[in-house]
Amino acid sequence: MSTKTKKTLTKVASIATSGATILLLSGISMLAPAMAATYTNGTLLKGSTGDIWVVNNNLKSPVRSIEVFNNSGYDWNAVKTVSDSALTAVSAATLVKTADNPDVYRLERNFTRKLASIEIFNSYSLDWGKISVVSQPVMNSFSYAPIYQHGADLFWRDSSNILHQFPTMDLFTGNGYNTRDLIPVNDMEYGSFAIGEAISSAPSTPVTGALSVALAADTPVSATLANDTDLGSAVADMAHFTFTNGSGADIKVSQMKVKRLGVSGDTTVGNLYLFDDYTRLTDEATFSTGVASFNDASGIFTVPANSSKTIAVRGDIAADMSGQTIGMSLNAATDIVSDAASVSGSFPMNGNLLSIVDSTSVADATFGTASPGANAALEAQTEFTAWSATLAVTNQDENLEMIRFSQIGSISAGDFTNIKLRINSVDVATGVLVTGKTGQDLIFDLHNSPIAFAKGVTKTISVVGDIVGGTSKTLHLGLDKKADVMLKDAGYGNYTLVTFNPDVATERAGLQTISTGTITMTKRTDSATSNLTVGATNQSLAKFDIKANGEEIKINTLKVQAYMAATTSTTTYIKNVSLYLDGVQVGNTANIKVALGAADTTLYTSFSIYQKVAAAATKTLEVKGDVYTCATSACTANIAATGDQIQIKILGSANEDNAQGMISAAAIDAPGSSVSANTLTVGTGTLSLYKNTAYGNQTISSGGLVKMGSYNLQANAYDTINISAFTVAYVNGDGTIATTKWSNMYLVYGGTTSSVKGTMTASNIFSVNTSLAANASIQIDVYATLDASVTSGAASTTMVVTATKATDGADASATVQIGQNVTVAAASRSVAIDTVIPSAIVVGGTQNVEMMDV
Repeated sequence: MSTKTKKTLTKVASIATSGATILLLSGISMLAPAMAATYTNGTLLKGSTGDIWVVNNNLKSPVRSIEVFNNSGYDWNAVKTVSDSALTAVSAATLVKTADNPDVYRLERNFTRKLASIEIFNSYSLDWGKISVVSQPVMNSFSYAPIYQHGADLFWRDSSNILHQFPTMDLFTGNGYNTRDLIPVNDMEYGSFAIGEAISSAPSTPVTGALSVALAADTPVSATLANDTDLGSAVADMAHFTFTNGSGADIKVSQMKVKRLGVSGDTTVGNLYLFDDYTRLTDEATFSTGVASFNDASGIFTVPANSSKTIAVRGDIAADMSGQTIGMSLNAATDIVSDAASVSGSFPMNGNLLSIVDSTSVADATFGTASPGANAALEAQTEFTAWSATLAVTNQDENLEMIRFSQIGSISAGDFTNIKLRINSVDVATGVLVTGKTGQDLIFDLHNSPIAFAKGVTKTISVVGDIVGGTSKTLHLGLDKKADVMLKDAGYGNYTLVTFNPDVATERAGLQTISTGTITMTKRTDSATSNLTVGATNQSLAKFDIKANGEEIKINTLKVQAYMAATTSTTTYIKNVSLYLDGVQVGNTANIKVALGAADTTLYTSFSIYQKVAAAATKTLEVKGDVYTCATSACTANIAATGDQIQIKILGSANEDNAQGMISAAAIDAPGSSVSANTLTVGTGTLSLYKNTAYGNQTISSGGLVKMGSYNLQANAYDTINISAFTVAYVNGDGTIATTKWSNMYLVYGGTTSSVKGTMTASNIFSVNTSLAANASIQIDVYATLDASVTSGAASTTMVVTATKATDGADASATVQIGQNVTVAAASRSVAIDTVIPSAIVVGGTQNVEMMDV
């Protein structure tokens, strides 16, 4: 090595060592004062960032992806959310191993490396009590450390555990490596490596990092595969491989070659696929001289940065293959093409063998013909059945774990929404269209709660959704491949190779061409139902929902009619009617025409609004106006009367052409048929005053506070009434009681006490400022104090209420009402001998002897 190179690498080593020292000292200075809680092994923790950690030996290790979480068999419901300080208090594991392997790995800079001997372990003064046992998926989620530093020298480790030196820093950085990822090793560990040839060149293209591959922990074990003698079986699960990306950039895999194992031929597996869990990633591949190749320049799959992904190799087993064995292998690192710097793993990487046994009693499943048929003018609508077919199962019960539809029409994913998988009229799952290799995919993953299909039973499977856009575009939904139906035999455990009808490769409904847009208008549930008060202004008369289907639609005009069933024949207009769209007035205020016949469509007023409604959007149209009906268009006199009825209608027909599609440019009817609001009854506000029948005439024996009268006051249904005064008149009865004998008169009305009048007169006015809402009532009680000298006589009160209508200020006073009689009668006492006479003879010395009853 040249002196210049030696100095450069020495400088790097110095920087790296210095940084390590700073980090170490910083870590010591920042130790949290709180003690970490103690957790049982396998505890799952989560802080505010959402990252999940698994705790073993009271040391935390990151669960770096959903795949790692699921493949480790962890339960999402078991994750505990803790504070960030509590999570920080748990030390991160730096020494890890798996339960079934004695090898201990050191975890540094998110890379693992095996400590090859006890001596190497001890040479770093590591603590045997600080080893954390992790799952294989967690272990596999870390890349094996690729670059090392010994003193000033930098090395790359190959898959055979041989170190290759970088003679210059240019070669180090030119191979895509960074000094931050260097793993320092001491003399003892360095001595455990074999040293190979020095690296002599940099790659010609940039690299993203290293990709490691391993046989997944959940790869299928050796087993017997039941196979339909006549049809074969579908998507047999043969091997799982975990791809781990330890770099900070995504890695795209564009080619993967799979080698066939076992006593089998190239035709044993008719179609081979790659799956990510229950998602098919590829079209079918076939074997040629024992190798099947998957290729996609845009990427078969992507392994996210610092994450891992497990890929399953599945295949359709051909009919009549009993006695053969089949397995899958990744033969060499070169069989995986990606944009990673390198691919490492223990190759060949062989899955387990499956032994094929043919049977005539495994389940069979047959689809009926898919519907609906082709439609060249499909209107946008809700609850549209885009695909439907029967599925008949025989021989064995089955469970539907996944079904995947493809949409190859020209609509956008957002044009077909609220999608449901419906089986025998029951919605069992929801889904969305997502971009696929061709068109869009619609995947219903049911494996956590599979749908049971009993043998001998036929069920109807449908895909139902809302078409909210896509004018002039097409919807074409179907099953592209038999591998897109994962129907598992409940008895034998194999996946059934379904039969389509007709017996072709796909099961697709007819092509649906979405026609020009439509406007749907419906009465809202909160449209006015209450009564209308004569003279009231700017009242809500109707509310409608306006929805655009298929495309954005511009509404130019609307025909508004007032239908009045119960009115005088002279009524022809309603005054000051205006339209509001989502609370904003559109168009002018106008006196609209009144129709006296329910079927009349000639009398209406046209409003120019020029408003757009987006596809699938709903806007609220409100009609407001005055309760003011007129005999002429000038509307100079209000002839509205109690009992009149008003119903607002938006007139529509198939020939309106009053709106325009913004995509199709077609003329559209808004609405296509008339829609009516609720019928509202007109009235005027009044007050009714009654004597309170729950309080009768009163008889009193002497003076004191007396409730002289009690009344009920009721407002009718049409208006709020503003009350300004209660007038109470005094009425003498038999045996006149002078007003001077009464004092301190006051009222209690609706829980409110009036002012007190010390001296009562023949007419007593109590001025108030209160309101009584439509349909509301209050009780009014009259109190006064009677002089104690009064021993006989009678009196009563009458009441008048002075009031006006809130709507127009017109008089709404309640006329005189007579209250209860109050009679004064002197108290009297009578004495009589009891008919039961006490005993005439008593024993001497008896106490408390009853002498008389009165």
